[in-house]
Amino acid sequence: MSAPFALGRLSNRQPEFRTQQILVLDHSGFRFGPIRPRATLPPEILGEIFICCVEKNASYPIDPNPEKPPLLFTRICRRWRDVAVSTPALWNSLALDFDLMLKNEASVVMYQNWLSRAQSTLLSLSLVDIDERAVPLGPVALLLRAMVGMSQRWQSINLDLGQDVTEFLFPIEGAFPLLEKLTISVLASQVPIFFCNAPKLRQVRATFYNPQIQVPWHQLTTFRSDNIDIFHCLEIIRDSRSLLNGTFELRCDPSSLPNLMVQHFRLERLALGISLSGDLVEMSMPMPVLSCVQTPALQDLTMEFLDRSQQRDISPLLSFLSRSSVQLHTLALSSMPATPGSLIECLGAIPSLRTLRLEPGDWFADVDDIFRAMTGQPTFLPNLEIFHLVFSPRGDAWCGEPPIIVTPSVVVEMLCWRWTSSKVPLRSFRLAQPYKVPVGEAIKLDPEFQQLAAEGMRLYIGERDPSDVFL
Repeated sequence: MSAPFALGRLSNRQPEFRTQQILVLDHSGFRFGPIRPRATLPPEILGEIFICCVEKNASYPIDPNPEKPPLLFTRICRRWRDVAVSTPALWNSLALDFDLMLKNEASVVMYQNWLSRAQSTLLSLSLVDIDERAVPLGPVALLLRAMVGMSQRWQSINLDLGQDVTEFLFPIEGAFPLLEKLTISVLASQVPIFFCNAPKLRQVRATFYNPQIQVPWHQLTTFRSDNIDIFHCLEIIRDSRSLLNGTFELRCDPSSLPNLMVQHFRLERLALGISLSGDLVEMSMPMPVLSCVQTPALQDLTMEFLDRSQQRDISPLLSFLSRSSVQLHTLALSSMPATPGSLIECLGAIPSLRTLRLEPGDWFADVDDIFRAMTGQPTFLPNLEIFHLVFSPRGDAWCGEPPIIVTPSVVVEMLCWRWTSSKVPLRSFRLAQPYKVPVGEAIKLDPEFQQLAAEGMRLYIGERDPSDVFL
């Protein structure tokens, strides 16, 4: 049965267009009205559409580009420009380039206009000083002062600063009542960098950890540093009693390792690696950290080593698992200093594991041992659902290393057993390589492998991508 108010077919021909009707709502209720050829959206709706078109990422504030929104909207027509300029939510994210400001004064004006259009909205800002220059008097200094004057509206702030800019900005008077996320990189500073009066601050990333940086450690839930020594790492774990997610890339200092035990009863995810800018003498890092912590609530552990390590002792990890009585759900190990046998022993001690990600080191030749251990043994990793194996570049004429041993039939046998015979079936398998190799192609051509894919197992065998990074 056709509705009596069905509209006629739209057409781009003018006479027919004038006959079209639209259902509208006014003070007297619903009624039919003509569609006018030049009908326009209300500015509020157009502004909301503009907001949806802007790509926003809290980790990466908008880098102004005339060819992209929101600046692009100001170049289409006068009406679009008026709507865009009067929509504050389009302008509350901004990445300021300090070096560009010094080279081009027009950029300072553009930044000033951008921030003024944000009006009273919460701000997500980034200030990067790559060349670490001094702050000149004039418009640049005024803009920096204006940005600091907006600190009560900061929601997310990224500061990558040299010493001169740091000492120009800090200390910042007042509080940061709305600040939720802080990313800061300051190599050297003679002044304290205080963010303690920030009641909503939960996430901090200190790219280069500097003790001058002070935050409300007790309330943080997420912390990351890409360059920190083991003492400050343990100090932060100790003081951040609400911490749920900690990532630490450690500077190595083999001459003095702490003799203490830090207990943390809320930490759920811990990621440990080695900062490449540190002293690379002690290649067993970050293993010693495990000898100093006890984290019974831990569910997710990531550890990234260097292939140059000649040590094969994983007893600190085994002791940590036993001492903390953890029920790990996710384990990721990159270039771990272990033989296949010791790694199998370690995995056998974690029956709760659901997700396993491995990147064998250059010296780890026979991966078949891992596949065989995962086949036909109901008590070995009985809850495993996701298994990802990542290979680094090796085994070709460039590096002269012996190839990693992966036998296609052994891989397929493991997958079939885990899919059909294990109490908890393996649902996802990923084998990522730096380039296409015959082993991967042979596995994909196996009829049983293809049958597993048809039955619903998520399978990927191919080249590495950004998702295969561990830290």
